[in-house]
Amino acid sequence: IMLSSHLLQEVTDTCENVIFINRGKLVLQEKTREIESRFKSKSIRVTFKDNVSIDDVRKMLSGLVDRVEDDASNSFIIYFDGDLDRRADILEYCQRVGRVISFSDYGSSLEEAFVNIIKDNQ
Repeated sequence: IMLSSHLLQEVTDTCENVIFINRGKLVLQEKTREIESRFKSKSIRVTFKDNVSIDDVRKMLSGLVDRVEDDASNSFIIYFDGDLDRRADILEYCQRVGRVISFSDYGSSLEEAFVNIIKDNQ
């Protein structure tokens, strides 16, 4: 079965293999998990159990992350360099701000891969 989609999170969730085509040219054909292992996610969604201000989160993560944005009630999107040690530090620091009930990738590392691969093949 072939699925064609620009919703790469959907592709990540449903497909084992991925083909990237740019302007009619095949630029990549590989297993989804292999692609994702080469391109780390650079954004995280963190959700706190209780009310937490964006200013408190920004203050706690100052110097550690690129930026913090509001997402929804008690949820924030945190952008960083993708380093796994830094990701662990971000979780630790968020837990100092409040009780974390969710900490997950935001967006898809497949999206990151697509952007980089297409850019390299221009």
